[in-house]
Amino acid sequence: MQRAQKSPVLREVTLLLAGQHVQRVLSVADYAYLMEEGRVGLEGDPLDLFNHPHLKQTLYGRSE
Repeated sequence: MQRAQKSPVLREVTLLLAGQHVQRVLSVADYAYLMEEGRVGLEGDPLDLFNHPHLKQTLYGRSE
């Protein structure tokens, strides 16, 4: 996953996105949270989360 180039216009914006296009969303995020059943399951650098086995298991049913 490569980080997308960020727009200098958007700063300090918080978005809550659910479910779809995880790779696309993480490519533009500065920090990310994985919410599970109303609680934070993982948090941190988006690239680290994208490669985390728990995220892959949760979203894709595999931990490769």
